[in-house]
Amino acid sequence: MKTRNLIAASALALMQAACTAPADVKQPQADTSRVTVIFTAAPDQSALKLWKGSRVPVETVNYVDTDTLNVQYVPCSVGHDTLTIPTFDGYAELWHRYAGMDERLWLLRGGDTVSLTYSADGRPALRSLTDDANTRLYNLPWQDGRSLHAPSGYSLKSLLSDKEVVHINKRFAEYGGKLPQEVVELFGGAILNLDSLSQVYSGYRTDLSRSIDSLSAEGLSPRYVGWLRKQYLEGSYTKDEVLRSDSLLIYPSACRALLGYRTAEMKQSTRLFDAVAGDSTLSRTARRNLLRSAILYIHNSDFWTSYPDHVIREYTDRYISLTGDSSLQVMQVEKPNVTTYGGYTYDLALLSPDGRQTNLADVLASHKGKVIYADLWASWCAPCKAEMPQAVKLREANQGRDVVFLYFAVGDSEASWRKEVKRSRTDYLAENYLVLNKDDSRFLKEIKHRLIPRHLLFDCQGRLVDANAPRPIEPEVQTAIGRWLQPGE
Repeated sequence: MKTRNLIAASALALMQAACTAPADVKQPQADTSRVTVIFTAAPDQSALKLWKGSRVPVETVNYVDTDTLNVQYVPCSVGHDTLTIPTFDGYAELWHRYAGMDERLWLLRGGDTVSLTYSADGRPALRSLTDDANTRLYNLPWQDGRSLHAPSGYSLKSLLSDKEVVHINKRFAEYGGKLPQEVVELFGGAILNLDSLSQVYSGYRTDLSRSIDSLSAEGLSPRYVGWLRKQYLEGSYTKDEVLRSDSLLIYPSACRALLGYRTAEMKQSTRLFDAVAGDSTLSRTARRNLLRSAILYIHNSDFWTSYPDHVIREYTDRYISLTGDSSLQVMQVEKPNVTTYGGYTYDLALLSPDGRQTNLADVLASHKGKVIYADLWASWCAPCKAEMPQAVKLREANQGRDVVFLYFAVGDSEASWRKEVKRSRTDYLAENYLVLNKDDSRFLKEIKHRLIPRHLLFDCQGRLVDANAPRPIEPEVQTAIGRWLQPGE
């Protein structure tokens, strides 16, 4: 009854918001044209680090889908990957992160096919495969060498606007040679002559403005000219600009400005969801994007905090009621087959990549006679993904032996899990499953499951012999596996 009342209250709030939210100039609608983007060996952004040593977010690309929802996309880092994105009034903006904190934006013409390749330092290079004139237009802001700071590889725009870089340089100016050598070495790459770079950037902007004026005189559409000026001369979209605008949210760069809506009080995504649901001043598109962002975090966990299944179900029901988007419907979990062996209750309910529900007991029984090395992980877990390259080598080293590698995604959404399986290659020489009952599983409680990554080792009879097995990056992992192989293996 409580959940039903919450849904009703939220639906009422949405109806009130529809009546009181300020009218926007235009409700965005995707048109019939598309843009095809072909990536070649896109670098893994999660493998990069900033000056402080912190890892960067994993997403590489943002675009807006036909429902005017911002989509974060991670292209495959091996071989080619193809993405087709919709256009609005004939154009599609593509937002691309590179080098950890930097970005590039392109406004692509409908019907175009573009290729993205990468330099050794991860910088993207975009080329139209249909029209060289498009290539020149898309890359206008970077034709001038002054757009980049060659020693670091970052754009001057990013360096001069990044709060962390500005703060570091201010501190170094204040303390000079008084700082410890290890601090100097850690932040040395960020110490710049910002005043000098500002002068260079000012000259670059003046000449870029002249180039844009020239294109305008030659008949380039006013919308494209306005977009170039906004992004490269006036500054990116602000939170206040986009919260009450539907028409601006056809651009992923504008959608990203919505991130500023989240405050310290809304650190938990459930609080963010509640605040958005009750805010009558938001535009329809801003509301849907913020609710979508909140529910994805609730499904995928807030950083290191997992939400209980009943909370996920409650907020998913509210999300569907408020938006009509049922793509995140929570799956009904079938009762798993349960067996008890060696003091552990094998009761994990699992989803296989083919959409079939199964369970831990049956999976282990299907591999009887083989040693099983299991990895508990999640698509949002950076340490999990960091060890995946070494995990591939471990699987290859045991190819042909009686060893099975299983990957159990815990606290993950199905969509994110499926994407990360492909990106991290956990489907190579291994089996993958999504855990559907993480809160109700006795097995996870019995092994005192708290953090991931976590590795388990089962012997040839399916008995759990090591609930804290060595990780793939640890040298003793091969010895631990070999200990349980049959003689002669």
